[in-house]
Amino acid sequence: MLAIWGYDAPREGFSRAKAAAQRALLLDSTLAEAHTSLGIISLYYDWDWPAAERELTRAIALDRQYAPAHLFQAWHSLIVGSPADALREVQQAIELDPLSVILNARWATILYYAHRYDEAIAQLRKTLELDSTNALVHAELARAYLQANRCGEAIAAARLIPVSLPNPEGAVRGYAYARCGNRAEAMRVLGELKTQVRRGYVIPAKVALSYAALGDADSTFAWLERGYEGRDAYMTFLKVEPLYDTVRNDPRFARLVRRVGLEP
Repeated sequence: MLAIWGYDAPREGFSRAKAAAQRALLLDSTLAEAHTSLGIISLYYDWDWPAAERELTRAIALDRQYAPAHLFQAWHSLIVGSPADALREVQQAIELDPLSVILNARWATILYYAHRYDEAIAQLRKTLELDSTNALVHAELARAYLQANRCGEAIAAARLIPVSLPNPEGAVRGYAYARCGNRAEAMRVLGELKTQVRRGYVIPAKVALSYAALGDADSTFAWLERGYEGRDAYMTFLKVEPLYDTVRNDPRFARLVRRVGLEP
């Protein structure tokens, strides 16, 4: 999980996680948690969609009460192009753990990727009732406001997000400013991101999304290429992330989608 959220580089983090999951299954092949871990690795690092589905389906069969298996089955469904199935799976996860801030936020994230922005906003507002200080929830709310063309609210929410937040949502402040016409502030936030890059690992998608919002296609693809080479987990969201609409018609985008193993 650390490699997904940007706390660790993918090659190192996922390799250690795979070895640990495989050791666990040698001891007990019925561990839903270990099958879920292998499913996550297949999905976000190996980019092997059938293997991910197989492991996550096995995890759910072993323990239908294990909410994370349902959540990552939802992500798998979204990535392979079945948002309705993704929503059903994440709702099952929430039924198992209704007070989970992460699960409730991720329901909204999937609504966001399905371009159902008003529903995502409503769900995120409800989630803030569970935890009004959660940075991820505010980041997702800023993203949804942005796609709903509600710039004032997007920037107000984005200001609550530290740029140091490791996962790609941490870049929301920069691309909110870019999309809402404040290029100078967007470039300042991008400079902060580049400073982080010099200090250690940063998810390339964070930088690529900022350049996409600024309309800089060449820099967007340079960072996406870096993400591809480093097996950035967020390359799996290329097809569903609306912020990439600025470069979606560029021939380089379709080629990159194919290289990741997704249908263009």
